[in-house]
This record gives sequence, C-alpha cells and structure tokens, in this order.
Amino acid sequence: MHDYLEDLLYRSRSNAIMRLDEIPGNTNISPPGILSMSSDTEKDKLLEDVLKSRGFVESFHRMLAEYRPELLVKWTSVWKEVFQEQTLDKKTASLIRLAVVASQRNKTAVAHSLDQAIDAGASMNEIIDSLSIAFVFTGVLTLVDSLSVVEEMERGKKRSEQL
Repeated sequence: MHDYLEDLLYRSRSNAIMRLDEIPGNTNISPPGILSMSSDTEKDKLLEDVLKSRGFVESFHRMLAEYRPELLVKWTSVWKEVFQEQTLDKKTASLIRLAVVASQRNKTAVAHSLDQAIDAGASMNEIIDSLSIAFVFTGVLTLVDSLSVVEEMERGKKRSEQL
C-alpha cells in the first residue's frame, strides 16, 4: 500500500490523471459519466438543449456533454430555472447578467450577454449604465474590458452594414 500512495503522490505532482480503474481494489470500474463517454446522439441532444436555453454553445459545454453529461444536464436545468422562469422582464435580467459577467472580466460572457441584452431590446445607454454599475463595484478594468467588447461589436456591425 505504501508504494501505491507514493505512486499516487508522484502522479498528482506530475499532473497526471489517475483513472478510477487504476485504484487498487476498486470494483466500480465504470461509473456513469466519468469513464464512459456519451454517445453522439446523447451529446447532440444535450447540446441542442443548451443551445435552446442559452442561445449559444461554448467549448466547455461540448466537453461536459462528452465526459460529464449528467453535470451538463443539471447545469442546463439550473440555467433554465433562473433565466426562463422569472418575474423580471428579459431586458432587465439581461442587463443584470451583463453587469455580473462584466465584473468577472469574462469577455466571452460579456459578448454573449451583450447580444442577449440587445436582443431583449436594451439600448446602448442602458448597456453603458449596466457596465457603469459593475465598474463602481469592481473597478475601472471592468469598464475598460467590457467597453472594448462593445466597441468590437460596434465595429463588426458597421463592417457588415458596409457590405
């Protein structure tokens, strides 16, 4: 047993991943969603559900669909509960979401949230107000990063109008 623990410590230090079937005495060789990957049909259904509920699919959604489908199902269920069944109107909810993801300085999430705010009818002044609220609580870099996403979106919009 001592050699096993040393091996486990070595693997964790070298960032290697030990599979559950490598653990001595483990009889649960294939727990659902950990060692077995989802079928293509199951992945497609999960990703379609994500697309319907969120409006986009990111690479981490695909990874969860592949390796942890049960986690993606739970995540999507929570997302639906929060964003699809609420008393806030869609524009207000999208502006709150924009402020929250801006405060996390996640440009990808800001871009998605910006699209959703615009789709929900938010004006540019309402978007800037939302980002300004995030800035007050989290600092100038929140505003700088978020406004760079807004500017990129505006440039892309102008380019597409010119074509």
